[in-house]
Amino acid sequence: MKKLILALLSFAIGACIFFFVIHSIGWEKIIGSFRFFSFGECLIILFLTFLITIISIWRWKEILKGGGVNVSFKTLSVSYLAGFSMMFLFPIIIWGGEFLRAYIFKKQSSISWSKGMASIIIERILEWTLNLTIIFWGLVFIFYNVGFSLVNFWFTFGLAFLLFTAIICFLYFKIFKEESVVKVFLRNKGNEPLEIEKEIFCFFKKERALAWKCFGLSSLKAFVMYLRVWILMGFLGKGVGVLSSFLIFSLTYLAAIIPIPASLGSHEAIQIATFNGLGLGASVAAVFTMIIRGADLVPALIGMAILLKLGMGIFKESKKVNL
Repeated sequence: MKKLILALLSFAIGACIFFFVIHSIGWEKIIGSFRFFSFGECLIILFLTFLITIISIWRWKEILKGGGVNVSFKTLSVSYLAGFSMMFLFPIIIWGGEFLRAYIFKKQSSISWSKGMASIIIERILEWTLNLTIIFWGLVFIFYNVGFSLVNFWFTFGLAFLLFTAIICFLYFKIFKEESVVKVFLRNKGNEPLEIEKEIFCFFKKERALAWKCFGLSSLKAFVMYLRVWILMGFLGKGVGVLSSFLIFSLTYLAAIIPIPASLGSHEAIQIATFNGLGLGASVAAVFTMIIRGADLVPALIGMAILLKLGMGIFKESKKVNL
């Protein structure tokens, strides 16, 4: 019940920010900015979005191979999309999407919980290592090219970035020193957390070539996401340079740190400040965030449909057992 209240509260906060921002811009200007965006261009953005999803699943498959687990792409897709829907729509539930993905993966593949969860944690470590690097260089770009006044605006987000960086550095230090992290936090919780940690240590210490390959896939995913931003800006009639596109792209990651469903409102607030600083206009920023959110919402809704289908299956199984 507490998690449901938190989820509803985070959505309400995001909705308030969203409607305040949209009201301050005006629907007329936003609708006017949409005139540059055609149906064919929408399909291109959706194609890139699904390509991003495919690369993510491919990376997870490679991580599992390193642990001696070979599972079909279809099975991984079901688990991944279900977990993604939870992370995208309910980010306030910390690790909710990851635990859900591990649960569904275990149920469908009969692979141990520790192996499945370890592979997901490895994937998140690789993902956020690159994400934080991108955010860092985005903030550097703001400082040197947009202006000091905008830097003040991002002070809070900068602190959040430093916190995440410290956590990632701490994890890598522990991994390569093979020092337990979970023992500090999970005493008397059984051996399962330690088994997960052992799997993670083994991957980074013994599968370094594979780790670099998976990091390469993370880089490929980031490049496609960057390409999506650059192409979308062109579709909106605001062709921008490589560095400006990178700044806009990096701040999509920054918005993802804020635990609001689909980055509703928070992404608008961040990008409007950035677009104004770059002289691109607030209405274009609003349209940009809506299109990106709409594209990401498609795989999230597919994942939600999978969840509903799996939930009905589990419910029917439980009824048969009770009978």
